[in-house]
Amino acid sequence: MPMIRYLRERLIVSILQLISDPGTQAMRTTKLLSASCFAILALISAGSVVAQGLQPAAYGSDASCCAAAIDDCGCDDCCGGGWSWFAGYENVIVKPIFSGNTAVFDENGADPTVHSSFDWEMEYSPRFFFGFQNGCGTAITARYWTFDHTTAFSRTEVGGEDLAVRPGSFTSPSLGVDGTVNASHSLKMDVIDLEASQRVDLGCLIITAGGGIRYADMEQSGFWSETGGSEEMILNHDFRGAGPTVMMEFSKPVGCWDVFVLTRGSMLMGERNWRLQDEDLNNPDERYSYDTIVGVGEMQLGVERNYCLSSGSIFSLRAALESQLWFNGGSISAGEASTAARGTGPRADQLHMGFFGFNLTTAFEY
Repeated sequence: MPMIRYLRERLIVSILQLISDPGTQAMRTTKLLSASCFAILALISAGSVVAQGLQPAAYGSDASCCAAAIDDCGCDDCCGGGWSWFAGYENVIVKPIFSGNTAVFDENGADPTVHSSFDWEMEYSPRFFFGFQNGCGTAITARYWTFDHTTAFSRTEVGGEDLAVRPGSFTSPSLGVDGTVNASHSLKMDVIDLEASQRVDLGCLIITAGGGIRYADMEQSGFWSETGGSEEMILNHDFRGAGPTVMMEFSKPVGCWDVFVLTRGSMLMGERNWRLQDEDLNNPDERYSYDTIVGVGEMQLGVERNYCLSSGSIFSLRAALESQLWFNGGSISAGEASTAARGTGPRADQLHMGFFGFNLTTAFEY
């Protein structure tokens, strides 16, 4: 009990510090991680107090099924019968990666295809899920993930450099830099999934397969300004679309833990919009939109631990590596459009986007 009280107090202190003084992005991420760790430890400690040991079992209400699972695999899943609800929170910490994400390029360089790119760091983002499942392994799950971060860039001309910006899929106009260019790239994503799935136990191998629908709202914006000059440029790029999604998970008990591999794929149909605003370039507003397809592939590799509480509910912990590929996701790249001086290159709307990092998940089933 003293340990639970201490962890609860540390959790409250971490949250109050985050609210009262959020600080820089790095500080906010550190404080969020600290709060998440204290929350996980507090829940584990509470679970160890109220649990009557781990209750190893498998899906189904037959006690012999549970005993067989213990004898064969040493599984620690919990028996279930009828419908139950579950909910969870995922601490997703990932780095955005783009196949092309130029901030500025040198028009006079010996190799003009060498650009200076925006440099993203690992960023924190939350994911929530909620659903229902029955004792036969049939489940319905709703999931929401949001990502909202910005990275900055600055570079000063040196030597014979002639820095320029040509954002997105626009070959004209371009911003010629005379001195220092300051830029930023913002990425905001809201992703909603609704899935139905079925779990099948094949001895020591557990397979879960399902499908549903995904909606994604992605917004990217870039800002460029010239220090000591009056030129500024703003690019807004967004995609909104929906489409079918399929998933499959393989899980195998190893001692008291489960090792799992989770894959998910989506095909999103929607509309992409571009809007370019610039000052003192005789082109105050340029925009266009068109229909497009964005493919999404996801994979997680990790471990899971389930705890059966005395109330009959289940507390779960997961830790996993996570990677995502948004094929044709696009960027705001400032130097990928086709130009006569640099030959033909991919447009910014033909570039791909991805995320790589890890997630820490806590879930509760009742």
